[in-house]
Amino acid sequence: MKIVLTLLLLLFSLNAKIIDKITIVVNNIPITSNDIQKMTKKTKNQNIAIETLINDALIKSAIKEKGIYIDDFDVENKMEEIAKQNNMSLFDFRTLLIKKGELKTLKEKIKKRLEITKLLSYY
Repeated sequence: MKIVLTLLLLLFSLNAKIIDKITIVVNNIPITSNDIQKMTKKTKNQNIAIETLINDALIKSAIKEKGIYIDDFDVENKMEEIAKQNNMSLFDFRTLLIKKGELKTLKEKIKKRLEITKLLSYY
């Protein structure tokens, strides 16, 4: 029985294919061919996609190097500020974002902006 299982595993591993490969490494941050394909679909240009991914990796690396951390409290405070600017309560603003399916996306964008703002304050 063990021999049969071993042979089956061996056969499956022989049929294995590389689905994704690391194409670029920026400061120990890998960028895969899949990442490039996804970004190319968004930007419609492979060179711009690669440039964007490299820039993102450089920013991530610098944020990590400086020890910058933005927590959920910071993001919520910024969301409350945005809600007030639009004459809304935070609850109403969150409800609207949930209905549109954009809450998670907005939180990620806010976090990224806060990280970049904090990073730029170092320079």
